[in-house]
Amino acid sequence: MCVETDLSRRKFIQRALAILASVGLLAGFYAFIRSWLPSQKTLRKEAPVTYDISSLEPGDIMTVMWQGKPIWILRRTKIMLSALQQPNPLLKDPLSLQSKQPPQVGVMRSLVDEYFVSSAQCTHMGCIPMLKQLQFVCPCHGSRFDLAGRVVKGVPAPRNLEIPPYHFINNGKSIVIGEM
Repeated sequence: MCVETDLSRRKFIQRALAILASVGLLAGFYAFIRSWLPSQKTLRKEAPVTYDISSLEPGDIMTVMWQGKPIWILRRTKIMLSALQQPNPLLKDPLSLQSKQPPQVGVMRSLVDEYFVSSAQCTHMGCIPMLKQLQFVCPCHGSRFDLAGRVVKGVPAPRNLEIPPYHFINNGKSIVIGEM
């Protein structure tokens, strides 16, 4: 007994399955590509942050957070600034040629000499150095940095402290970290 096949019905089912498979592949591809994009939480974390520095007195240091990392804002005194202007042969990279910093920062590694802004993490193992006698000293392995974040020769830290992108607003009363 020979059963006559309905070719139009078979073609319809094949086309429907092809469309369904295409939709499934597109949905999977969309989800795959979307997984590469940063989440909203990550985007908020990377966004620039603004801090009021109007109450920061000369000699004071403020630790703030940006991208989950501590950042220092040090208002340098005249004594600190004069100490930085003296040539120091003990520095590894005195001209900051191998440093991670925005190109706009000057010799003092800051946009405005009075304010020093840098990462508060030692470039050796990420410990937090402390301000002691006109230098930053890392308590973990003894790395030392001057008040411009330049590393001293003969210590474990391989390079100067990192300078994040930043700029001042409100006539220098606030600072925005995370954008130039």
